[in-house]
Amino acid sequence: DREMKEVSKIDTTKGNIKKQVAETLRSVLKHYKFCSLGELNAILSRYHLAVEEVKTEFRGKKYDGLVYVPTDDKGDKVGTPIHASDIGRGVGYTAVQNRMQKSKQNVKPLIPTVRNKVLQTMRTSPNTEKELRQRLEEQGLRVVIRKNENGRIYGITFIDDDLGIALNGSRLGKGYAANVFNAYLSNPAHNPFLDE
Repeated sequence: DREMKEVSKIDTTKGNIKKQVAETLRSVLKHYKFCSLGELNAILSRYHLAVEEVKTEFRGKKYDGLVYVPTDDKGDKVGTPIHASDIGRGVGYTAVQNRMQKSKQNVKPLIPTVRNKVLQTMRTSPNTEKELRQRLEEQGLRVVIRKNENGRIYGITFIDDDLGIALNGSRLGKGYAANVFNAYLSNPAHNPFLDE
C-alpha cells in the first residue's frame, strides 16, 4: 500500500509532534484492522508511537481515554504523552473502540490466510527469532514480539501490511499463542507445527 509507505516515523527532534502523531494515526486507523489496543500498538511500533489507555475522572464521572506516546527504536517512551482529545476526534477512545468492533467482523475471513502463512513459516523450523522474522517477511508478514525482563515471550502479533491487518497469535488459534512460540524458540528441536 503506497499510502502507508509514505507515512513517516514520529521524530521528536523535528518539533510539532502533535501534527506528526495526528497524520500517522489518521493513516494507520484508515488502513489497518485490529481488535485490541495490543494489536494497534504492534502496528504503531513501526512508526515510533505507542497508545495507552487512561482512566480519568471529571466532576465525579469516570472517563476512558487514550494517550499517544512517542517511542524510540526499542519501543521505549521518549516523549510526553499526548491526549487523544488534543489531537482530534478520529483518534479518541470511542473512535478506536468503534474501529475495533468493526474490525472484529472484517478480520474473520482474513484469519485463515494469515494463519496459513505462519504455519508455512513454522514448518520450515526457523531456529532463532531472527530466522523467524526473516521467513515471515518472505511470506509478507511482520511480527512484533513482546518479552518480559526474563526474556519470556508473552505477546506475539502478526501484521500483514498488504491486507492491513494485525492479529495476536491467540487470535489465529490456541496453537499460535505467545506461550507456544516461547516454548518453541526455547527448544526448536520440538516443533509443534509439524504435528498438525
